[in-house]
Amino acid sequence: MKEIRVRSTKWDGALHKDFTALELGTDRHGRWLWLPEGSLVRTPVVTFPAGAGLRLVPEHTWWTAWFIPGRVECGRQGQLYVDVCTPAECTGDLIEFVDLDLDVERLGEGQVCVLDEDEFEANRHRYDYPAELVDRALRTCGEVLAAVRGAEPPFGGEHLRWLAVATRS
Repeated sequence: MKEIRVRSTKWDGALHKDFTALELGTDRHGRWLWLPEGSLVRTPVVTFPAGAGLRLVPEHTWWTAWFIPGRVECGRQGQLYVDVCTPAECTGDLIEFVDLDLDVERLGEGQVCVLDEDEFEANRHRYDYPAELVDRALRTCGEVLAAVRGAEPPFGGEHLRWLAVATRS
């Protein structure tokens, strides 16, 4: 498996997160990456060992998704976490995008909610987001929320095949 560096920034170019993942493959939904347990994630404040996670980076969408497996032994539910962001730019072994604050989360098979609306509101003024960016981020958030609630692809279990690939490796 090939190592891929994933780097996200905020609108002003400041680092949001930076880590290296393993590329599992590509399908109609996009590129599937695996972040093994204990992989280091760098933020502006701290570098920390992450839990295992499967990252989907679609082409030409305004979101990326984390599929985080549950761990029965420690009581952790599985989680789906979708970041609203600019379309990912892929150059060689580097994927970059701008995090736009809004997130959609589903814990286990439970409730789906939007996170960080307050952060989006603060940052849209702080960074002076263009009106088109605000509209696109809000529209994308609504579309992702509906897709996750409706278990539409790729949020309806399509990740399980890639999770099996990752855990066999």
